[in-house]
Amino acid sequence: MTGPYEGVHSFLFRYEKEGGASPGEIVEALGDLVNRNGGPVYFASEMTPFDDDGFIFFAHTARDTLEEQGTFYDQELWSAGIHTNSVQEQGYHTSSGAVQMGIKRNSPTYCALVRVRVSDRPLTVKDRIAVDLFGEELPFAGASHVTGGWPLTIELGAESVDDLTAAVGQLGDVEGVTRIQASWCEVPSLGA
Repeated sequence: MTGPYEGVHSFLFRYEKEGGASPGEIVEALGDLVNRNGGPVYFASEMTPFDDDGFIFFAHTARDTLEEQGTFYDQELWSAGIHTNSVQEQGYHTSSGAVQMGIKRNSPTYCALVRVRVSDRPLTVKDRIAVDLFGEELPFAGASHVTGGWPLTIELGAESVDDLTAAVGQLGDVEGVTRIQASWCEVPSLGA
């Protein structure tokens, strides 16, 4: 088992235009692999896009090594119908109180995952969001610095969809944020 902040963590995003199994079929196929404390799948859910650009499925997976993660993707995840975009986590937010706050480790009832494109250093923009905008408190739930063209993934949480929508709307005003892509889900009480 890989711990929540150990090993190689990947985030998988599925969009409407991509083929393969439906998000519901993927979530069902991954059911036996989901373990929020030790993986290999920490979280998998159908997602509701805030607009036409959003993604319809998200999963957080982890293995001890990059090679194990690659094999897991090629075998179990492919068999479950995941033929989609994936990024590797390069780092995560640690609060001023030394609390680790990577995405999809702990989540409030309503969760938004937001992919962020930036025009400034990604870690600087991450701190503007986590510290300056939200004070490292809800609705901010976590941030991960990832590979690819969307270098940040932000997790926001709230107790209502309206509050979540308002929080997502604030991200576009942060200096250095050039574009966001956001989707949300309701996290079951036993979910991540």
